[in-house]
Order: sequence, then C-alpha cells, then structure tokens
Amino acid sequence: MRLEPFADLLSEAIGLDPAALGERGLSRAVTAAMSRAGTADPGAYLRLLSASPQAKGDLIREAVVPETWFFRDREPFWLLRERLRTLKRRGTTPRLLSAPCATGEEAYSLAITCLEAGLPPGGFHLTAVDVSPESLAVAARGRYGRNSFREDMPEADRHFIRQGDDERTAVWAVRPEVAATVDFLQANIVSERFLCNEKPFDIIFSRNFLIYLNKEARKRLMANIGRLLAPDGILFVGHSEILSFLSEGYQAVRHPRAFACCRETARPHVPAAPPRPESAAPAAPGVTRTRTPPRAARPSPSGIPACGQRAPDHAPPRSPADVSTAPAASRTPGRAGGENPLEMARRLADHGELAEAAAVCRRCLEADRHNAEAYFLLGLVGAAEHRVQEARALFQKALYLEPGHAACLTHLALIHEQLGDAARADIYRQRLRRLSETGGTRP
Repeated sequence: MRLEPFADLLSEAIGLDPAALGERGLSRAVTAAMSRAGTADPGAYLRLLSASPQAKGDLIREAVVPETWFFRDREPFWLLRERLRTLKRRGTTPRLLSAPCATGEEAYSLAITCLEAGLPPGGFHLTAVDVSPESLAVAARGRYGRNSFREDMPEADRHFIRQGDDERTAVWAVRPEVAATVDFLQANIVSERFLCNEKPFDIIFSRNFLIYLNKEARKRLMANIGRLLAPDGILFVGHSEILSFLSEGYQAVRHPRAFACCRETARPHVPAAPPRPESAAPAAPGVTRTRTPPRAARPSPSGIPACGQRAPDHAPPRSPADVSTAPAASRTPGRAGGENPLEMARRLADHGELAEAAAVCRRCLEADRHNAEAYFLLGLVGAAEHRVQEARALFQKALYLEPGHAACLTHLALIHEQLGDAARADIYRQRLRRLSETGGTRP
C-alpha cells in the first residue's frame, strides 16, 4: 500500500510530519482506520476521506494518538498552582488555554488545580481546544476509566463521581460543577486565524504536539502561541519541545521537570512552594496508593530533558525552594556521598546551577575524553544559554561516541531546523526513525 497520499492528506489537514510517526506507525494508523471504515481498498478509502469529514477525523485521531491522563507528569501542575495563587493575590482573573486538549483529561486537571488553588468556579476562564470532534465528544461527556488515572489525584471524591462497583469496569464522572468551568471548542491550533478574537492567556498548556508537526505547521503553532500568550504568561510544553521555544526567545522557568517557559523580557515570579507531604493527596480514584521507593530522576538544564524523559511515577515532590534553602556547601560541585558525577551535574543543572553543572562535566571529560554523556550534558547547558553552535558541536561529539543516542539526534534535528538547514535536520530525523523502528534507541 502506498502511504504517500495518506501522509500528504495528514500533512495538509493538521500539519503532521510523517517522519514523526515513521512508516510503520503511519501504516498502522491507516490500516486501523480503513478497517473501521469497512474497506480494504486504499483507493476507495482515499475517496472516502475526500468526501467524509468524519472519516478524515477518524484517521487524524488514529494517527495522532491522544495519549493523556489526569495530572500527567504532575510537576507542571504544582508550578501552575503557585502561579494561580500569585494571580489571585494580584486580583487577576486567570485565563487558561489547553490546546490541543485531546479527550479532556488535561483540561479538567487544569480546572481542578484552579479550584484547589482557591479560585471559585467563576474566578477563572478555561478554554480547551481540539481539532477532533470525536475527542471533544469524549471530553464533554467527562466519563473516564482507570487508564485515565495514573497519577495521585488531590481530593478525588470532591471532583469525581464513581459509577459502578467493579474496579475493572467502573468509570469516574467529572462532577458537574467542575465540568461547567471548561469551555470546549473545535478548532485547529495550527490554522492562521486560531482564536484570533481571543484576549491573551495567562497560562497555555500545549504539550507534546509540536513534535508531530512539519516545519510550516510548527511556525504557525509558535506564531499562534506567541500571539496568545500574555506578556507575563507561562507556557507549558513537552519535554522534547522546550528547546524549540528557548531558541525563539523564551526562557525556561526554574522549576524541576515542569518544562515551562516564559517570554525572555518578562520572567514571572513564582513563589517557592511549601513542602508537599506525600500523604497530603489521596490516591487516584480506584487506585490503591502504595509507598514505592523513589526512582532516580534524570533532570537537565533549565528543564531541557533527554529524549523520552519524564518524571518518575513516584519521584519525591520538589519545588524551587529546594535549591534556595539548601546550605551552600551542599550545592558545591564535587562528588559527595558516592553520587555519580554526571547525576550530580544533571541535578545542578536542573536547579539552574548551569556553570557548576558544566564544571562537573568538564572534570568528567578530563578523566575520560570519551564520555558521551558528559558531552551531551554540556550540549544541553549550551542550548539552555542560547549558545547554539557550541551546543551543536557538543551534541555531535556525543553522537560520534554513541551513535544510538536518541536525545542527541532529537536535539540536533531541532537545532539544524532552527538554523534553516532542513536537509540536515531531516537526516537526523531519519536516523532517529530508523533507530526507533529497530528498537535501538538510547534515551
């Protein structure tokens, strides 16, 4: 089956970059959508796609899987809560945007965070947008199974109504008073007139969408976000997307694993969050909360993570206060308590101590000039400080030493795209796709 016509259709409809899916992923999406449409003839299916918006929407939904759950990655919502409290003290009515919102879990997570921050139902405006009417229909129903609850949920019973006694088949319905705070709209975030009549938003969540787009659609997305983000607003993006925004004049907000940024000329002040006891939040609906020893996180400079990195499921809560209140001696570069030097470098960089992190990496390279991870971390520091050419050279050194380093391939593709070298960027994306298809990626 020739996949090019389907790739062209998806690219035109939503700006999808076929390389983001890979040939295998695109073939799977087309085959599954054809099966639901009741045809095995690719030609007949293409004609159906041209005539039926419903069929086209089904293919789009299948190609860009709305993988989402409540309070995904958790840390962005801790940062959001503190920002909302700041806006409340100023007397501001916060405006929030979730785009694309998929099936609504993120939008309702934002609504719950607003309520938990002390804002009344009428004390904020929350708009959630997606191009898929089917996804929006799921969001509007507001009924979710266990798969939508993978993180601890604050005050679960206050925000959801359980329906059904069987743990395997029970669903949790968003309470009407929560659902009423979200306005769901069908629109395409990469269209030129996206929300053209809306006032700017104080908070924008647009996570894990940029990575799926072709170059032109990326430009439109970033232009729309730039137009819609308030001068002192905060933008939350995916972990592999933040470098693109940093290279466009944004600055990372110093909060571990939040992957948030703001305009370079207006960094918002977010007060340090108080300590968050592990027992403070009830477990997610229908999920028994267990005390699991925390796994080691792998943070990176100013929130720029390695490809595929996400916060560990049971990582201990952290806040900007963690570094500011620590004794100075505890933040001095060096190896203490047997800590791996590169893990120390990651931790320092995650707290914004970029010079110290770079010093640790250089000491590692003095001992071992073939340490690919040290070059990679130095590249992340360079990218965070907008030294793009230096970052590119460091990523290339790391990739030479470790050809299967997927994070290096990802960042090099982004850098070359930003430098206007589309051909070189495509080479790195092709290498990354081949590694992914053969299972040879190294995060």
